[in-house]
Amino acid sequence: MAPQYFSAVWDYFILLGTERAKCLLCEKCYSRKGRSTTSLKNHLRSMHNNQYKEMINSKNESEEKLKTTIPLEVKNSNVKQITKSRFEGAKVSEVNPNSLDYRICEMLIVDDLPVSHVQNLGFLRLMAKTTPLYRVKSCQFYSNVIYHIIYKSVAKEILKIVYSIKECKVSFTVDSWFNRTVGVSLLILTCHAINNEFERTNLVLSVETLQGENLNCEYISEKFDAMIMKWGLRNDDVHCVMRVAGADDGALCISGAHNIDYNLHTLQSIVLSGLASQKGLSAIISKCRTIANHFTNLTAAEDLKKIQDSMQLPQLEVIQDEPTSWRSTLYMLQRMHSLKETLHLYAAKAEISLLNNTEWKVFLDCVNLLKPFDEIKDRMSETTSSISH
Repeated sequence: MAPQYFSAVWDYFILLGTERAKCLLCEKCYSRKGRSTTSLKNHLRSMHNNQYKEMINSKNESEEKLKTTIPLEVKNSNVKQITKSRFEGAKVSEVNPNSLDYRICEMLIVDDLPVSHVQNLGFLRLMAKTTPLYRVKSCQFYSNVIYHIIYKSVAKEILKIVYSIKECKVSFTVDSWFNRTVGVSLLILTCHAINNEFERTNLVLSVETLQGENLNCEYISEKFDAMIMKWGLRNDDVHCVMRVAGADDGALCISGAHNIDYNLHTLQSIVLSGLASQKGLSAIISKCRTIANHFTNLTAAEDLKKIQDSMQLPQLEVIQDEPTSWRSTLYMLQRMHSLKETLHLYAAKAEISLLNNTEWKVFLDCVNLLKPFDEIKDRMSETTSSISH
């Protein structure tokens, strides 16, 4: 269970690991067996009696204030029970963008940090040094209270944008992928439009979990409809939906949305299967990978640079490709061709097998064949790419 920071005793201690705490007054470390604060309070009472009395008075004042300031509807709400006892009386209505709670959550979101970051020792030490009177809250407080406030604020602004572009018709890209971290499939919906000022707008509107094993067309169709309705959109407002070629065809037809293929994935499959089908070419690429792997050795790499220096050539490193990416294979081959002369000089002194003349010819044919595909991929990947591409 995550450590909790609700007790006022944490104004005088900082957590070290999960079962030790350090007194900020005398800098002594104490055990927290069972992760309770009893031993810490006993230390304050026996060694720092004045601070202990201040803590007790502060606690009594806070409890008295809670009785008079928390509205009845908040006290009785199951959802808001956390605001009274567990989260030190911080009411949602009192949290504002200038509060430290809000700024901490904003940092987590902007920097893409997990909410558990607030429990990290470095963060706790920083907060204890810069704002010793601030009590770091639990993960649940930031995720259950502040995150929702920020989400509502951002969603309100996004909703304004969505309503401003509705009349111009909205296009979507949908993608589904499996999150190995939590073991679920996700459906991502991104909105694209040109507003009245002819400015391009694109917004990630929703990421939904796909549950169950039977992810049929009807289920995905319902998910899609629910996601666009959440933002006040109907199928009539949708210009088209772009999705991976062959994926979710039935679902989009059921939803009534016009859809087009994102053919870049098809292009990738065609090139990879084309390269794999040529055994002679596969052997040459494998040979190039062996050469590239040879120069992962620092001594070999330095020797190659010395040859380049002696020939007054730019210092270029050999590129190692990623077998599942044909583009990285192309870049490896192009770099190998640029280094052809220096590689032959290196091979004259070292035991390394280079390509013969016939292999170099096939090698160049492959590079020339792949270049147009590389250009097409760049063009299709641009944010300004059109359907005609």
